[in-house]
Amino acid sequence: GASGAGSSATVPVQGVSKLEYLNVDTYTKCKEIADSRNKGLVIPDLATWRRLRAEGGGKLDIDFPAAPAGQQWARRVWASDGGLFTRKCYYPDNDTDKDLSDIKIGGEVAYGFALKP
Repeated sequence: GASGAGSSATVPVQGVSKLEYLNVDTYTKCKEIADSRNKGLVIPDLATWRRLRAEGGGKLDIDFPAAPAGQQWARRVWASDGGLFTRKCYYPDNDTDKDLSDIKIGGEVAYGFALKP
């Protein structure tokens, strides 16, 4: 019935609503912010981002905070998958990912979001 369809449609919203905004910064800084809140916040891995996007019917409506005037920030989020001095970022608009440098000084920035437990 219609009620069943309505209840299943809320799943993607719940997934995105469990995201907590951290900051636009390097992965290391975003992770420090997540840990400092002592709420068990976890920066999702690529598989989790892709699952959230699939649950949303192939789209992930993340509420990206606006960049300051005169700045443009890519619509990308950190994923926890990493290599040596790199972390993956995920582009929810087109379901792609990319390696970004994750170093203390001069590291690349992306939007940091964490999942609440």
